Amino acid sequence: MSPKTAIVAGRLILQSVPDLMDMPFMNRIEFLAPLKADGRTRDIPVVYADRLLEIVAKRLRPKAKK
Repeated sequence: MSPKTAIVAGRLILQSVPDLMDMPFMNRIEFLAPLKADGRTRDIPVVYADRLLEIVAKRLRPKAKK
């Protein structure tokens, strides 16, 4: 990617900030397998945020004192 292309890509991302994806029609493995099999997208990091992580984080937070 050239510096000019990177600048354009950065501007496009800022114009339309990606949101979390809800995937009720497939699981993570079904979604990720084709991306990891393709040499063009194999090395792109993917982060999954689960409802389970939200629950665990909520339970680990210290409770506020009243």
